[in-house]
Amino acid sequence: MHAVADLLGHASPHLVMARYGHAYREEVRSAAARLEGFMASQTGRGAA
Repeated sequence: MHAVADLLGHASPHLVMARYGHAYREEVRSAAARLEGFMASQTGRGAA
């Protein structure tokens, strides 16, 4: 998060999370769902 703050020109990572945290949480949920789908396709099983 420090690198993102630097790239965006923000003084601290706390400011980044306060401003963009909602988008970050959704991105994590989306990535988890894609990973779960991928893993299920590789093992031939559905989600547990």
